[in-house]
Amino acid sequence: MWREVVFDGWASKYSVSINKAKIGNVSISKVKAARKKKVNVTFTTANGVVGYQIRYSTDKNFEKNVKIKTFNLNKAKIVNGNKRAYTISKLKKNKKYYFQIRAYVDRDNSRYYSDWSKAKKVKVK
Repeated sequence: MWREVVFDGWASKYSVSINKAKIGNVSISKVKAARKKKVNVTFTTANGVVGYQIRYSTDKNFEKNVKIKTFNLNKAKIVNGNKRAYTISKLKKNKKYYFQIRAYVDRDNSRYYSDWSKAKKVKVK
């Protein structure tokens, strides 16, 4: 696990341990171009998390054109058992996008994140 901290506009990562709190790994099951300029991201859930972040980019290394969507657990639709789905909109037509996901928990006025999942790609309709 790592915690992201912002100091005067720049972000830093460092390892932390949380007493009695473990963040399970989440992974993307499927990424599908749904309708025009929209993508459905289906992912496995983790126990005890408050919400998720989906990071997406047109660059496979996530160095340029990176955007992050943060949402609570109840904003994602239940698909099947421990899988949920979230829709990303306002994407560019006929472009390849790469997606990653991570979970977070809030403890003691701080937010703690899991590691980013492996990337999945899709071409937007």
